[in-house]
Amino acid sequence: MGLKPEEPPILILCEGDNDYRFLQGIVKRKLYRLNYRFKDKVIRSIYRDKGVFTVVEEGKERLIKNLRILLSKLRSIRKHLVVVALIDSNYDKPEHITERLLSSLRSVSENKAKFPKRKPTVRLESQRGRYHYIIMIEYPTGIHVRLHLIVIDHSLEYWLDRAKDNPGILEDSEWYKNLVKLLEEVKLI
Repeated sequence: MGLKPEEPPILILCEGDNDYRFLQGIVKRKLYRLNYRFKDKVIRSIYRDKGVFTVVEEGKERLIKNLRILLSKLRSIRKHLVVVALIDSNYDKPEHITERLLSSLRSVSENKAKFPKRKPTVRLESQRGRYHYIIMIEYPTGIHVRLHLIVIDHSLEYWLDRAKDNPGILEDSEWYKNLVKLLEEVKLI
């Protein structure tokens, strides 16, 4: 089932299988799982606009690395895109993770081998709470990618383990509230 024409395609990137299963439990639409190794298939799927695509990246470092690769590949998409990235903080401050990701994406946009003529701009558009950052990537063609970075305080596994003894703890956490609000905005729940 495709999206309505006015709704941009959605790509969700998460660190591992636990994150994917967690998302399946709260998202009300079908999530199409794509293998991170096949970036071109991810791009073709987004181009054909057939739903909500989820890529399980097998770790934070691979997720950040693949966001860099996607930045250069997404320039071929001729439509706006929403990307949601779930990243565990692993006791790092959310603002440090965001700055590291911004720096990494900017270094790709400045790379003349990847963008020899016109480069995209990468900027922090806004911050919605302590755990939700929006990074805007604008290509010279006028197309933009709105990257929603949700930083999970500690790790998802930490919260799921704590929720076994205290089921309401997850719903009370700020990062979870930020995630739910975002998923509601993009009409996934």
